[in-house]
Amino acid sequence: MLRQYIILLVAILSILGSQLDAVEPVFTIGKPPLADIAYTPDGRFLATLSKPFQGAAAIELLDAESFVSVHRIDSVEGRHIQFSPDGSQMAIFGNKAAIQLRNVEPPRLRATIPVETVNVAFSPDGRYLAYTIDDTVYLWHLRQKQVVKQLTNGVFVTAIAFHPTLPILVSGHQTGPVTFWNVDTGQIQRRFDTSWQFPVKLRFSPDGTFIAILSKNADAVHLFETATGVLRDAFRHALDFNFSPDSTYFFLGTTDAMLWRLHLPTGWRDSQSVVDRRTPEGRGSGHVERLTFHPNGAQFASQINSDRISIWDAKKLSRLKTLYGWEQNYTQVAYLPKINRLITGIYTNILHFWDTRTGDLLKTVEFHSRLWQIVPSPDGRSIALDVEATNQIWDAALMEPRHVFQIRGYLGTQVVAFSPSGKYLASNTYLGTFVWEVDTGRQVNLIDTGWSDFSLLLFTSDEQQITLIPPNDANIHPRGDFIGFWDIQTGDMVRSVDSIGPLMLRPGNSLQIRDDQDALGIFDVETGRKLSQISKPVPFQLIRGSSNIQFHPTGRMVAIHWPVDTQFDQQRFYDTQTGQLLAVLSGADLRFAGQGKFMLIHNENSHQLEIYRTPDVLNIPEPDLVEPQGRQLAQWGGIKRNALLQNFPNPFNPETWIPFRLADESSVTIQIYNSKGQLVRRLSPGVMPAGDYSSQAQAAYWDGRNQTGEPVSSGVYLYTINAGDFTATRKMLIRK
Repeated sequence: MLRQYIILLVAILSILGSQLDAVEPVFTIGKPPLADIAYTPDGRFLATLSKPFQGAAAIELLDAESFVSVHRIDSVEGRHIQFSPDGSQMAIFGNKAAIQLRNVEPPRLRATIPVETVNVAFSPDGRYLAYTIDDTVYLWHLRQKQVVKQLTNGVFVTAIAFHPTLPILVSGHQTGPVTFWNVDTGQIQRRFDTSWQFPVKLRFSPDGTFIAILSKNADAVHLFETATGVLRDAFRHALDFNFSPDSTYFFLGTTDAMLWRLHLPTGWRDSQSVVDRRTPEGRGSGHVERLTFHPNGAQFASQINSDRISIWDAKKLSRLKTLYGWEQNYTQVAYLPKINRLITGIYTNILHFWDTRTGDLLKTVEFHSRLWQIVPSPDGRSIALDVEATNQIWDAALMEPRHVFQIRGYLGTQVVAFSPSGKYLASNTYLGTFVWEVDTGRQVNLIDTGWSDFSLLLFTSDEQQITLIPPNDANIHPRGDFIGFWDIQTGDMVRSVDSIGPLMLRPGNSLQIRDDQDALGIFDVETGRKLSQISKPVPFQLIRGSSNIQFHPTGRMVAIHWPVDTQFDQQRFYDTQTGQLLAVLSGADLRFAGQGKFMLIHNENSHQLEIYRTPDVLNIPEPDLVEPQGRQLAQWGGIKRNALLQNFPNPFNPETWIPFRLADESSVTIQIYNSKGQLVRRLSPGVMPAGDYSSQAQAAYWDGRNQTGEPVSSGVYLYTINAGDFTATRKMLIRK
C-alpha cells in the first residue's frame, strides 16, 4: 500500500509541479555544458559548441585575441564541429542529428546531409566531406553536394582521418586492422595492424610522418610512424590529442588532469597539470576533453571538463588565460539585486562575479583551497567568504576583499553568518565559534560551544547571542541534542531549547520546525506555542539541521523537499501560520534570495542558473518585505516604467487576469498566442491612463476562450502587451 501511495503522490506532484514551464526567469546565468571547441584555420576565431542534456545546441565564434563573442548560432543540432581546410565552412554533427554545413561568415546554412554519424572529416584539398554509416565511408563532394564514392570492407567503422599530403583516407574499425584507402581509386592501399581494437580517434601529424590512434579497449593513445608502422610512444588515460602545426610536438590531455608534451625528433617529454595542484580538492578533477591548436603554433586551447577553456603557451607549456561561464554546477550562491550582482562558487575553489543586467561574467577568482561558503551581507552590498583558513569580507560591487580575518590552525569553517544589522560576523571552527566586528576587524570572542561542526549558525534579532544547530553526522553533545544560545560578549550559554529542527530568528517571529508524531509542527521559539502543523506525505524523521527545509526570510512560509522519490525532485511550500499547502514546484536545488523576493533554481537540463520572482513561480501573493533594520519597504512616487506582470492564477482553468503597469497614458492591446505562434484572442482594454493595473479589479481579464468563443485546450500560451512604444511577452499555462 505504501509503495502505491508513493507512486500516486509522485504522479500528482509531477503534474502540480510544472508551473515553471509557464514562467519566464528574470534572468539566466551561464551557458550549457561545453561539448566541443576548435580554432578556425585562419586563426581568427575560437569556436565553442555548448549543449544542454536535452534540446538544441549553440555555437559561438569567439575572437581569438579578446575572446569576445563575435557570432552566435542558436538552435543547432549536434555535438561536434569541424572546419574545412580553407576555413570557409564548418560541419556540425553528432548527437543523432543530421550533418549541417554552414558558412563561417556570415554563419548561414549551406547544406544539410540527412545522416546521423559521429565521424566526419574534410579532405585537405577541400573536395570531399567524408562521413561514416555502419561499415561504409561515404565521400560527399562539397561542390556537387552529393555522394560520389563509397568505401567499405564490411566491418563497422569507428573513426576516420585524411592524410594531410596524400590522397589517402584512413579508417579504424570495431575489429581488425586500420585501413588505408586510396581516395582517387577507392581501393585499399594498405592495412595497419595495431593490435588494439576499436580506435575512436585517428589523427595525422601535419607533415604526415606520424599517426596517433586512441583505442577504446586499450584506454590509451599510441603513436606510430606512418610509413613503417613502428610504435614510437604510448600514453594512458588519454581523452584527446593533437600535433603542433610544425609537426615538432605531440600534445595530449588525460582524465587525471594532465597535459603531456612529446618532442617528436628526440622523444623528450614533459607535463603540466591543468588544475592548481596547491588545491587538495582539485587533484585529478580536470578531464582534458579537447585540444585545438591556433594555426600560428604559439598557443593552443584545452577544454577542461565541460565548464571551462584554458589557453596555453605552447612553448612554455604555461596557462595564459582561462575562460569560464559554462555548466554552472555551483555549490554556493549569493544574489545582491541592489547592485546587480550574482556571486557563485563553483566546484572547490572558484568564485565568479556576474552582472545580472547583462548576464556577463565580470570576474573570476581562483583560491588555493576549498571555498566553503558565500553569505550576502544584510545591506546587500558585500559578501562573506570562508576560504583559505580565513573569513573574508568582499565589496561585491568592486569585487575586491575589504577585510580578511585569519583563523589559524584550521582549514575551513564551513558555516558563516552576519548579524541582522551586519555589525558582526560569526564563523564556527574546530577551535570554537569566532565572532568578529566587521568594520574594525576586531575579534569579539572565541566561544567554546562544545561542538565543532554545525549546519546552521544564527544571531538573535538583538545581536547579543548566537545559536547553533549541529549537522546530522556531528558527534552528539555531552548533554544530548539541543539548541543552545550563547552570549557573544561573555561566551556563556544563557539558554537552550531541548528540541531539534530547523530554526529561524526574527523580531517577534522566531520559528522552529519539530517532529510532531505523523506531522511536522511549527512552533514559536520564545513561547513554545505550536502555531500549525504540516502532515507528512510519507514516513519521515526530522533530524537536527535537516537541510531539505528552508524558511522564507520573512518567516511566512517554509519550503520542504519531501523524500518521496529521488527520481522526482519536489518542493512543497507551506504557510507557517496555518500549515496550508501553498504551492508545489519541481526541482530540489533551489533557494530563496534577495530577502525572499527571488528564487534561484539550478536548471538540471541546461546546467544554467535561473532567477525567478518568488510570486511569479509560486503564484501566491508576494510576502511583506522587511529591510534588515525592520523598516517596511514603501513605493514612492508614481509608476516609473511600463511592465507586463505574470498572470494570476497560473496555471489556470478556465479564467485568468493579466496585470500590467503603465508609466504614461497609452492605448493598450493584449494578444494571446498558442505555442505554434497562432493568434488565439485579442483583448482591447483601450486607452488607459498611467497607473498600476495589477489588482484583479483592474487587470485585463481572459475567460480562456478564442476569438470565436470556443474554450481553448490545455497547454502553454504566450500573451503580448502593446502600449505605445512598449511591448512585452510572458508565458502562461492552462491546465484542465
